[in-house]
Amino acid sequence: MGQNYGIVVDAGSSGSRLQVFRWDDPSSTLASSKSSNELLNSVPQIEQKKEWGMRINPGLSAYANKPGKIWKKHLKPLVEFAAKIVPKEKQRDTPIFIQATAGMRLLPEKKRSAILKEVCNSVRKHSDFELDSCTDHVQVIDGETEGIYGWIALNYLKKKFDNFDNKKGIDSGSTFGFMDMGGASTQIAFVPSDKDERKKHIKELYMVRLRNIDGTKQEWPIFVSTWLGFGANEAHRRHLRNLIMTLPEGVNYDKDGDSTYDISDPCSQKGLTIQQELKGITYDIRGSGDYRQCLRTIYPLLLKHLPCKESSCLFNGVSAPKIDFTKDKFVGISEYWYTANDVFHMAGEYNFKEFEQSLQGFCESDWDSVEKKFEDGKYGPNMRLPLLKDSCFKASWIVNVLHEGFGLPRIGLEGNDDGDYNVKEDTSSLSSSSSSLSSSSFQSANSIDGADLSWTLGKILLYASSQVQAHSYAEQVGVYPSLNKIEELRSKKASEDTLQRDRESLFGIGPWWVIFVFMTSCIAAYFFIGNRLKSRNILLKYLRKSRNMLMKIKMRLIGKYHHLAGFSDEELDIHNNQLHYLEEGRYPSISNASFNSRGSTLRTRSTANLQELNKIDIPSSRIPANGYPRPKLPHSQSFSNFPLRTGTIGNDLMGKRLPRFASTIDK
Repeated sequence: MGQNYGIVVDAGSSGSRLQVFRWDDPSSTLASSKSSNELLNSVPQIEQKKEWGMRINPGLSAYANKPGKIWKKHLKPLVEFAAKIVPKEKQRDTPIFIQATAGMRLLPEKKRSAILKEVCNSVRKHSDFELDSCTDHVQVIDGETEGIYGWIALNYLKKKFDNFDNKKGIDSGSTFGFMDMGGASTQIAFVPSDKDERKKHIKELYMVRLRNIDGTKQEWPIFVSTWLGFGANEAHRRHLRNLIMTLPEGVNYDKDGDSTYDISDPCSQKGLTIQQELKGITYDIRGSGDYRQCLRTIYPLLLKHLPCKESSCLFNGVSAPKIDFTKDKFVGISEYWYTANDVFHMAGEYNFKEFEQSLQGFCESDWDSVEKKFEDGKYGPNMRLPLLKDSCFKASWIVNVLHEGFGLPRIGLEGNDDGDYNVKEDTSSLSSSSSSLSSSSFQSANSIDGADLSWTLGKILLYASSQVQAHSYAEQVGVYPSLNKIEELRSKKASEDTLQRDRESLFGIGPWWVIFVFMTSCIAAYFFIGNRLKSRNILLKYLRKSRNMLMKIKMRLIGKYHHLAGFSDEELDIHNNQLHYLEEGRYPSISNASFNSRGSTLRTRSTANLQELNKIDIPSSRIPANGYPRPKLPHSQSFSNFPLRTGTIGNDLMGKRLPRFASTIDK
């Protein structure tokens, strides 16, 4: 049975990670008599191994000012690593996708385009991997796309796309919601379990279409949202800034007389000092270690006060389908995993009571004791001291986002204080390494069944699914934006087009005519101030000279061109005279092929074939004194019946066809 390979490079802000994937060729699986109905009703099965991945630092954005070094310093080791894994005979059929995220999004458009162009050209030049389209293979993806890829990867690993029942559709089984928190942003993606919520928020739902090996499709309506500036690092920066900005003016907070202002931070341990500078003033932000006060202080960072169109809203004014945490189960990766695992050793199933107790004890400890535990290796092997200093805030921010932002209930705390703080259903399948997941409302994970939980898996699954043979009229596999997103993109494109037209009108031909008319008016006014008749003659004289000079230059350029084309001097004289009459009267030439009156072709200067003029016999009685006939038709008549070609613009957005999918969602 044949096997296919695919490569995805996650080009993040701090580094790029390459992962090689492999799957059985769908056509071979379909043709095999050993393939079960369960396998045929599933998406292609993707294989990945830890030894098939490689990471290199720093990220692509670090080459903003030196794109020429991208191949040698960054891409070459990654591509050579992949070439050792993918068989030589398979490399020309193995696609490579280089998908950039947060770091590249922050670069100016010009520098970002230069990097992407260099990446595409260098990979094409130095490798045999398939890279047909730079636009499709080398991209900067937005937060929504990253969140949907993560949702696909999670539910694929949880086998939610296996043995799909097309009759029941999305109601054939529940799926897991996906949460991701990085340093700069946070995302959420989930399929609302309630039909009424799906109908109510139909314009906000994206569509993910996959294809089973037997050619049938899977369609999943997904709500996805991303919040830039709400990642752990950016939220901490905003928190420190808020502490400074809330100080009243005119009050001296330099208590020690050392030219620095002293501020208390409840989200840092006692004895820990962080120094910040703002507007020329240095601030010593000293920890007070008050967990409850920390939660109250950082709550406004969610911007829950912003207006929202719907009654069910998350934070920062984002409307969303109502989440039913008894049915909608979620898995969080990245910061949700790292903080819980490395600091508290509590990754996996989330228990609010136990997590809060550990977090409160950690935040209200003395920094000296925390630092001593770090030196003794009490925290995870990946933990570094600068990260540990921010861990009290990061863990508190996670609690704030989960419960105040997404509405995850504090089970027991908000109900019966003596009750259980979590709903435990089938917890036997959960392990501390997150090799498998239970059905609790929220869990953190880094891998599932030994496979890394990364959005790159979702990207390659979409590609593998798109390679399944289907009917020619079948809808294409892919991620399709919501109706609201389409309207947003169209509005943005219209604004960009308007800006471009304004820019062209500013630097195009229009203003130069204005300048020319203005200068001509000034010259005319200057001459008319004196002797009006004399000034008019002088002005006309200069205009004629200017016109004659331009005509001479034009004729000389045309003559140079004809000499290069091999015309003789006699031919050049004839053509120059013909050109003169064509310029003066728009001479309509008559070709032998269109001599009859019914099929006659009327030509303008731009379509006249000058060489045909020599092939026509013109009666001598119709030839004027200078030897060439005058045109019989006025200039305007030569365009009266001229056919106009009009192009059609397809109903596409950003070059991608957008099918109507609203009808596929529950009515």
